[in-house]
Parts: sequence; structure tokens; C-alpha cells
Amino acid sequence: IDNIIYSSMHFTAHPFQQLMRFYRALRTHSFTRREYDVLKLFHLENHEIAKKLQLSQKTTSTYRVRILEKLNMRSKNILAMTRVKSAIVD
Repeated sequence: IDNIIYSSMHFTAHPFQQLMRFYRALRTHSFTRREYDVLKLFHLENHEIAKKLQLSQKTTSTYRVRILEKLNMRSKNILAMTRVKSAIVD
């Protein structure tokens, strides 16, 4: 039972830490209007974001890289999951 409790706590702490890091980064970094637009659509594929925002895929890709750098996130998947958990809505 101890292992199960420890395991369970281990898995729930990790997403919480990601969420807290996400909120801290949002407060400490300013995003351009376009970066914020891309952030709201981060769950979509690059070409879909480009089409919705009428940008080239290369420009969209650059925005995504900048956002990940500002938020100190390693992966777009982590950011997408964190974004969903934090309930950023349009």
C-alpha cells in the first residue's frame, strides 16, 4: 500500500509542478499579441495555426519556439497539456 500511495503522489505532483511553472512563466514573461494568439491555439497542428492566423508555417513555428523558451518548457505536448489544465480559453 505504501508503494501505491507513493506512486500516486509521485504522478500527481508532476503535473502540478508543471502547472505552477506555467503560471509563474505567464506572470513573469510578456507575450506579443501574436505569441498569445499562437499560445491559445497551441493544441493544433502547426499548419492549422498558420491557416487560422493567416501566417506562414515557418512564422508559426518560430512563435511556438519562442513561447516554449519563455515558458521554459521542453515540449509542445507538455505545454498543450498544461494549457488545457489551466483552462485558458479564447
